Amino acid sequence: MRESRFQVKVTDFGLTRKVGSAVRYLEYVNHYHAPELCETVVNETLIVDRSIDVWSIGILIYYCLKGRFPWQKATIMCKPYWEWEQWLKRKNLQLPKRWDSFSEKSLKLFRRTLEPRYKDRWGVKNISKCLTKEKLLKASKVTEEV
Repeated sequence: MRESRFQVKVTDFGLTRKVGSAVRYLEYVNHYHAPELCETVVNETLIVDRSIDVWSIGILIYYCLKGRFPWQKATIMCKPYWEWEQWLKRKNLQLPKRWDSFSEKSLKLFRRTLEPRYKDRWGVKNISKCLTKEKLLKASKVTEEV
C-alpha cells in the first residue's frame, strides 16, 4: 500500500510464489497461511492467487494491533480459528473473546480479509480504503500506574 502518510512493504522470500503458479502440499504451515494452504494434502497442488496475500495482510494487521497471532493455523482443528469460522458463518452469534477489543469497523476489515472462502476476500484497494479512514481498536480506559 502506498499513501502519502505511510508505506507498507511485506516480504517473505522463503514462501513467495508468483500469482498463477502451482504450490504443492506444504509440510510446514505457519500463522500467515490461508485455509486453502493449510488444507492441502500430499500430492495436491494449489494455484497461487492474490487472495492468499490478502489473508496474510489480515493476520499481519491483527498481530500489529494485538501483539499476538489470532490462531496457530487456519484449520478447524485449531479452536480459535474454528470459533472465528463459526462466528463468520453465524453458527455462533457470540463474538469470540479474543476479538472483543476490536471496533465494528475493524471487525469488518477482518471479516473481509480473514474470510475462509478465498473468492470472497477483499482486494488490496478495499483494505487500503479501510485502513486510511477507520479506527481499528475500541477506545479503552487508560489507567495511570503509581
